[in-house]
Amino acid sequence: MNLFPFQKISFLLVITSTICLLYIPRSLGEKDDEQYLNCSASFQCANILNIGYPFWGSSRPNYCGYPEFKLNCTGDAPVISFQDEDYRVLDINQSASTFRIARTDYWNNVCPASPGNTTIEVNHVEYASDVQELLLFYDCPPLNIPLPIQLTSQFNCSINSTANYINYFVTQNLTNSRLTNISGTFGTCNTTITTRVSQSASVNLAMNSTKDNLVAVLDSGFGLKWDASNNLCKQCNETGGQCGYNTSTTEFTCYCKDGPNPSNCAEFLCYFQSLHHGKLSYLATNAKGLWLKIWSGLETSEGRKQDWVFELGLRRR
Repeated sequence: MNLFPFQKISFLLVITSTICLLYIPRSLGEKDDEQYLNCSASFQCANILNIGYPFWGSSRPNYCGYPEFKLNCTGDAPVISFQDEDYRVLDINQSASTFRIARTDYWNNVCPASPGNTTIEVNHVEYASDVQELLLFYDCPPLNIPLPIQLTSQFNCSINSTANYINYFVTQNLTNSRLTNISGTFGTCNTTITTRVSQSASVNLAMNSTKDNLVAVLDSGFGLKWDASNNLCKQCNETGGQCGYNTSTTEFTCYCKDGPNPSNCAEFLCYFQSLHHGKLSYLATNAKGLWLKIWSGLETSEGRKQDWVFELGLRRR
């Protein structure tokens, strides 16, 4: 077998890698783009520090994050709104693309004036894998049957319309086999609310079913995970850019020192491709930049000749 072509390939890899490393961006010495600068710095919102993309608010412009991630920073904790419902932001994990929130109307209070369901169905956000439902039943008639221990319990609430009415919470879905015999009774309650908690908090509540612990569990919140063009953001960051949002096109944008770009700030993209000889034509039609090709006839293990083309170079983005 002829090894000389592979020596050529190794030599070209060294040349191209060196060019990639030594390439000097054209923006060197020029004033950095204003949007790039504004989105470069993380910001503080209420009691949480070092917040970055995709969040924005306070002094951080709206083009530095997606619309769904606007934060209100006027209180003691950041507040984010989903579907006209306000949530306290308890913590943000930028590297894991996760954050934890709790309902503002249920904060330190299980008896809000107008209780409502916790349902988040917005773009770029989904529940964390450990989130489950917690059911709250308000203004229920007395249940004259035994309640399953560790699955449900009752709590007092000042918004009861009648003194004889009771409120209940259930830590499992009503389809649970231990609840099917009383699920119809819960249907007679005046108000049924679905909230969200973590699985660990639900287990904790099942073990300690007091009203105080119910408040603590709701205050501990639940997790969400975001995907705001995360892969594009990674490419953008790896090429020296800052992730953001184009308010005109309503799409992700990468803010570079010399201006915005749809995906990354690389002046050239380094690449290596190998194709059969018969598929060479389209490679050369749109290549811009420095590129090298070598052709080699390789002998297979069966003794037949096979034509290969290798292309290596720098291509403009």
